[in-house]
Amino acid sequence: MAATAWAVRALAESLPALPSPARPLPLPSFDDSGLPWARAALFGAPRDLANIPPNAATPAGTSALMMAADQPRKVELLLQRGANPHAVSKAGYDALMIAALHYGNSKSVKRLLRAGVPASPSRNVRNQASALAHAVMANDPGMVKLLLSNGASPMRGFGLLGSPQPVPLLNLALTFGSVPNIRLLAQAGVPVDSPDADGMTPLSWAALSLRPAAVKALLELGANPNNKDRFGLTPLDHSKAVADAPGDTTALLLGR
Repeated sequence: MAATAWAVRALAESLPALPSPARPLPLPSFDDSGLPWARAALFGAPRDLANIPPNAATPAGTSALMMAADQPRKVELLLQRGANPHAVSKAGYDALMIAALHYGNSKSVKRLLRAGVPASPSRNVRNQASALAHAVMANDPGMVKLLLSNGASPMRGFGLLGSPQPVPLLNLALTFGSVPNIRLLAQAGVPVDSPDADGMTPLSWAALSLRPAAVKALLELGANPNNKDRFGLTPLDHSKAVADAPGDTTALLLGR
């Protein structure tokens, strides 16, 4: 899903800005002949990269390396041909951040880190995105561990659409139900009782989201089962409020 979404976005950014037509145009009316490198980077075979400029990019800064970031062999070939691993799009994204969007893509991530791309961006990025946040969303503990070991900041939140403030990465891991990532982030120093804007901790969200495995992990990591949010509710209250809450979630919160 992430790969498809990025491919669509990259292609959309590569198209020239034109006024919207009065009616939909038939597909043959679109001409991508000026961007053969984009097609090769996204969909071509590794051998097709030999004939494209290694630092080709769209007007918005989406580079060939970014487009090929989910394919380790292409990443290696482009870097060998002189692609700039530090290139940044207008949205603030670099190839490492795109590589981390793809589950099982540790080879590309490791190669880009070895090329000198910082594990945590020091610039402004749309939605405060980072390679680590993307790896958490990809639900890939291997990439999360790799990025943390190379200096990625676990304290940098991610600006989900509609959220009034950046979402802590621990909450993001909880959203995707990844107990290994919850443990990795907590062990990297993320406080397990960090409250959100409503005073709800990850344990409250785990109880409300019907995730007993996450509840168990958070309790083992020292989460406070008696924390009250701004509504005066504890994680146990949230668990009891859900009609289909598993009995083991309530039992865990009761210490049974």
